[in-house]
Amino acid sequence: MQYDLHYLQAYNTEYEQPTPAHINALLVRISKLPLKKHENTKLAVLPAPIAVLPLKNCVVSKQKSKWQLFAERRGIRKKKCREVYDEKNDTFLPRYGRFGVNKVKKRMPREEENG
Repeated sequence: MQYDLHYLQAYNTEYEQPTPAHINALLVRISKLPLKKHENTKLAVLPAPIAVLPLKNCVVSKQKSKWQLFAERRGIRKKKCREVYDEKNDTFLPRYGRFGVNKVKKRMPREEENG
């Protein structure tokens, strides 16, 4: 009997169907794993996998196009976006111009002390 705790599997060449004894043995091994606290729960730290599962489709590496090779040689990069995300206001603002990101920072009201 071989146990792969990373994928929560038990391998046995004699039996095709899992039996309650195999499932109980797997649960006992999982309960003996070291625990890690995360917020309000405890999580078991799974070991590295024993078996390597194949992918459904092969990963095909694409060749770069002629333009991509040319741009890489010349150091050409993509054009900057016109708008930039502003986290404080939760909106997109123009990068340049009258209402640009830098202008908004300057227009922020300042708190004055009364006293």
